[in-house]
Amino acid sequence: MNEIRWSWVGISLIIMVVTQVLLGFAFTVFGLATLGMGFLLFLFLKPITYFVGGFITGYISPGITIVEPAIGVVLATVLSIIFDSQRLFPGRLIGLIFTSVIAFFLAIWGASLGERVQGN
Repeated sequence: MNEIRWSWVGISLIIMVVTQVLLGFAFTVFGLATLGMGFLLFLFLKPITYFVGGFITGYISPGITIVEPAIGVVLATVLSIIFDSQRLFPGRLIGLIFTSVIAFFLAIWGASLGERVQGN
């Protein structure tokens, strides 16, 4: 097995955070304009950010980088738990853990597709 490149975990974390912030901003504006419908759309499209972040990382990284985006997305989820700790309750914590697992696999899927497109 290849060694984990922690620099690409960091780059992947940045990519994940940026895609989530951009999506969150876009759907906040859209949600205000459509009286809340943007939030429903956000729930369905947010998982795509994990896939897209994994794809971007897999595509732009040299060599094979599949596990790094998955670790980056879990770190991004942990950061959201830390920043959201004021509103944290047991049911929400379980939901965030579940989200982390789904995000992990979507990032791996995106990264492997990015690697294939890159030619690795």
